[in-house]
Amino acid sequence: MSRQELHEPGMAPLPDHVRKAIREALPSSVPAPAGSGRRRKLLIGLIVVVAVAVAGIGGSYGYARLRFGQIATIKLPSLGKAPAAGKPFTMLVVGSDTRQGLSGSDDFGEVAGQRADVIILVRIVPASHTARVLSVPRDLYVPIAGAGGSAKINSAFDKGPDQLVQTIEHAFGLEINHYLLVNFDGFRQVVDALGGIKLDFPVPVRDWKDGHNQSGLDIAAAGCRRLNGNQALALARSRYFQYRDDNGAWRYDPGFDLGRIRRQQTFLRVLAATALHKGLANPLRANGFIGSLVHNLTKDDGLSIGEATRLAGDFRSFDPSQLGSQTIPTDVAVHQGPTVLRAGDAGFQQAFQDSAHWEQVLLPKQGETGRVVASFLGQQPPATSAGQAGSGGGGSTVEPSSIKVSVRNATKRSGLASGAAGSLRRLGFQAGNGGNAATTGRTTIYAAPGQESTALSLDRVVSVGGPVRRLTDSGLAPGSLVLVLGADFRSIHAATASSSGSGGAPTTTAPKPPTSGSTTAAAQLPPWDPRPC
Repeated sequence: MSRQELHEPGMAPLPDHVRKAIREALPSSVPAPAGSGRRRKLLIGLIVVVAVAVAGIGGSYGYARLRFGQIATIKLPSLGKAPAAGKPFTMLVVGSDTRQGLSGSDDFGEVAGQRADVIILVRIVPASHTARVLSVPRDLYVPIAGAGGSAKINSAFDKGPDQLVQTIEHAFGLEINHYLLVNFDGFRQVVDALGGIKLDFPVPVRDWKDGHNQSGLDIAAAGCRRLNGNQALALARSRYFQYRDDNGAWRYDPGFDLGRIRRQQTFLRVLAATALHKGLANPLRANGFIGSLVHNLTKDDGLSIGEATRLAGDFRSFDPSQLGSQTIPTDVAVHQGPTVLRAGDAGFQQAFQDSAHWEQVLLPKQGETGRVVASFLGQQPPATSAGQAGSGGGGSTVEPSSIKVSVRNATKRSGLASGAAGSLRRLGFQAGNGGNAATTGRTTIYAAPGQESTALSLDRVVSVGGPVRRLTDSGLAPGSLVLVLGADFRSIHAATASSSGSGGAPTTTAPKPPTSGSTTAAAQLPPWDPRPC
């Protein structure tokens, strides 16, 4: 190899002691190229690519400090306090179209055209050397912090990452401690620095909408293909993924955004494996890989070089099989203004076909979302409300037609009470608009003492991403309820929807952290999805 391969243009060559440090800092578990990596599960997720790079430079503090200083920095007031050394923390990782040149600035700056294409939460537990990944679908319909209404969660990024942090924290009841933005365009450089990645395509695929190829994905023949940076990015970005069936007809992936998440996880897993097998095992290539990566990152100002190097040490012997991956469980829905219809609701099928007036979205699956988030955090699942039994919302209920509900709006979202009352009436409740109430963050059902079954009947159709708060009010008559809609309110849906499928999103009810056996990447891929080769 020539001496020029040791450094980037304009950068001094790496001294011998730095080259040695890079070699010594390589993870001891790096597998040999000759197929031995197939005997273990490969790394999943974006954060592992970053962690591998950090571990690869951790042996030389001076070199690590140099590279760390090349990462752009931003101040995010909404982040939770950085945890003490060795304590678990949660990082928000966003893959975006646009690079933020923010180093040395406390302001977010220009964001025109920027989109959060990938939203991932990463739970890092240094003491046990484990990490868990929770993917958040970009089409998830949730209340947007500070916006006074709900929208797709990726729209929260329009005004900057601080709004996205607040939105996720409020939607899922967790605290985010660190933030990392990855310019998705930068992955072209990363892939090319590694000499490309290899994926096996079982069938021809493309990205197609209205007679045009949107992302550039166009694989005309099945087989193992080496993708360059542009081709790999086209796959990761594909929103209108089509595959050719046995009859030669082109069909869309029925998973839509969830299918895109699945393919992105495969892409990132293969990228990380390639870095281990081919990239970081060679210190010369490792330097180019790390250089292409750090120039396409933005981090929060609380993530210090000291914390990064400690993590590099903690995860130096990280076992890839211990990385669990989950996705927020969802229901398919449509919305028009404040009115939301889930699959199973009256009028849903007609609205689903009417894309000119109804927007197709995903809603967090009631109850299951809280359990998945708890599993991600390594906590016990949230306790069910009185009268509920397990995930199915068991317990005795009464017919909706015998229940009177006064719906009150405790948010700044105009028309929320009226829309929710209309949805309740379509489900058979005697519901009316009770006007406005004092602003609150939590949706609450008020019932007379001893009316648990009546409250449960309403609870089962109200979605807030977890158990609804239920309180008693001695001033209410039996059979009469007050529903106060707080900032966490999502939608009104048919009670049967909670037992329907989640549209392909993996879920778990286990209180312990998920193992690799429950990961999206380890699950059987559909016959049209690419896979490692």
